[in-house]
Amino acid sequence: INLDNQCGQAIVSFKVRGSDSGDFGDNLLGDSRIKNKSTAKWYAKSDDTTMNVEVKLANYTSFVLHDIPVNKFNGLVTIKYKEGVGYLEYKPKDSENTISTYQDELKYKDQKDSESKQADTQQNTDGTQTSPAVDESTVSDDSGTYDETYTDPGAYDDESYTDDGSYTGDTTYDDGSYSNGTTDAGYTEDGTAYDVSAAEENYGY
Repeated sequence: INLDNQCGQAIVSFKVRGSDSGDFGDNLLGDSRIKNKSTAKWYAKSDDTTMNVEVKLANYTSFVLHDIPVNKFNGLVTIKYKEGVGYLEYKPKDSENTISTYQDELKYKDQKDSESKQADTQQNTDGTQTSPAVDESTVSDDSGTYDETYTDPGAYDDESYTDDGSYTGDTTYDDGSYSNGTTDAGYTEDGTAYDVSAAEENYGY
């Protein structure tokens, strides 16, 4: 049988079994592959009736061709893949019309998808469904937050500080002068104390 690969990818694995058999055999391609848009020969026994074939492509896509009537093939058989379905196109020995197995393979795919959904539903009703995942983006963590409006109850507030922390109280300093014209003890700019009595004498206070 001449196999024409029109899957869009190289075929890297080609395993066969009887339609009523449970396990697929070894990869008939070994270390070789059937390149896209190229052909390879497949030798089948003349007394084989229908077979299932597991096909794997170079992009890791795999599919099963079901109930292939190998004893009815007449020459070239084309393997195709579209929309998640692998299928064959061929001409039988008793006709010139090309037969496509796409619709049959689509039914197999729909049945498999339905069984998978039923299994998921059964799992949920058995109570084995895991808890729904929590969207961490909606969870806030206030463990490290603090209240900026808190004040120390023992602190004295003379309302000299604004909300932004700046000081608005009296920024003048006592230079040692009093309004009555007297001078108390003070310090020079270099930090040394000066004599009050001497200052009074020098300045005529």
